[in-house]
Amino acid sequence: MTSTWTVRCVGPVRSWVPCTRRCGTQVSPGSGVRTDGVGVHPGYDGSGQPRGYQSTQGVSVVLAPDDQVEAALTAALAVAGDALAVLGLEQALVDPLALAPSARARAVEGARVKATHFADLVGARLGPVRWELEHP
Repeated sequence: MTSTWTVRCVGPVRSWVPCTRRCGTQVSPGSGVRTDGVGVHPGYDGSGQPRGYQSTQGVSVVLAPDDQVEAALTAALAVAGDALAVLGLEQALVDPLALAPSARARAVEGARVKATHFADLVGARLGPVRWELEHP
């Protein structure tokens, strides 16, 4: 099953494109590098005195294939250094609906085993399924 990884970070967008090309990782088509927030904050010295302003840029990058994510992160951090802070990493299946039939079959079998165990514990037997609920 193919998946994509979304990397959320604060730092320069320019650090992602060259590093993904250099390490052979593809920025996922249709998504790529996106700015998802910008900010300007006052900067202070060790004694709490204002010393200027610091800007930040939130970036989301969707990468594929999933076996190249570590190389992409390593390359991006090498390019940007301390200017890039990774805030999160999220994996998502490209086609989660393809897994739904086997997931349902496994869920029903697991429920049957559990229900049979409960019935055995109280000296009863299972009847027909009365209802089923699926959460998205």
